[in-house]
Amino acid sequence: MTDLDELKAQTELILARIFPAVEIRTIEADETLDSGGDESLRITIVVRQRPPRAEAQKMSNVVDQLRSWLAAKGDDRFPYVKLLSEAEERRLQHAGE
Repeated sequence: MTDLDELKAQTELILARIFPAVEIRTIEADETLDSGGDESLRITIVVRQRPPRAEAQKMSNVVDQLRSWLAAKGDDRFPYVKLLSEAEERRLQHAGE
């Protein structure tokens, strides 16, 4: 299985390559189960501000590159990636209080 710190570092490299102007604040990675009960990975990326909507479709490239990287390491878990702005993260935290 892939080390979660290594996964976070790889996620940061991929995101910086695809979205060079995005300021990454935090990346969290956890092992989880998907809705079918299969092992998967949950990756939450918090950025200062989301990329423009016109670039949002590039997130699929992040997932594709992560899947390729994981497969090369023999890890077949799917990486579910969520991208949040700092403002969105604050709203979610306040909603959960």
